[in-house]
Amino acid sequence: MTAISDIHDELHSVVATALTGKSYSIIPNAYITPDNAGLLLRKGYGIAIGAGNNTERVLGGKLSYQRDFQVFLTRELLTTSSNVEARQDVEKAILEDYTLVLKAIEEQPTLNGNAAKAVIITDGGLEYLEGDRDRYFLIEATVTVEYFETITC
Repeated sequence: MTAISDIHDELHSVVATALTGKSYSIIPNAYITPDNAGLLLRKGYGIAIGAGNNTERVLGGKLSYQRDFQVFLTRELLTTSSNVEARQDVEKAILEDYTLVLKAIEEQPTLNGNAAKAVIITDGGLEYLEGDRDRYFLIEATVTVEYFETITC
């Protein structure tokens, strides 16, 4: 396998470990979140592979690349629209879980030695998703990973 495959697997491992004991399920379609079953969105997470670029730096016969991953969490909102306190509790809960993921990535910036550096660059804040019967909060973060691949000519 190449470095990017190992990074992909390790990023999944770091996120899953950070959420251990929180009853989160992995969401199969990380690219179109609302297309997933509501059951999975109740407390779900996913990782989508984003854009990448060649940094044009070579070190020890290896070429540096940078790739973005979108890491997101979802939580179902099980309250009426007028229950402000319950809504805020769900908002705070998803932010607490997001903070666990943030800290886990910060504590393992090399993703177990597979990357030069992995860092959460930004998040889009809380988003509100509403389906026919269900409502969810979603937070999505961009994790930028710099890594090296062996040059073969």
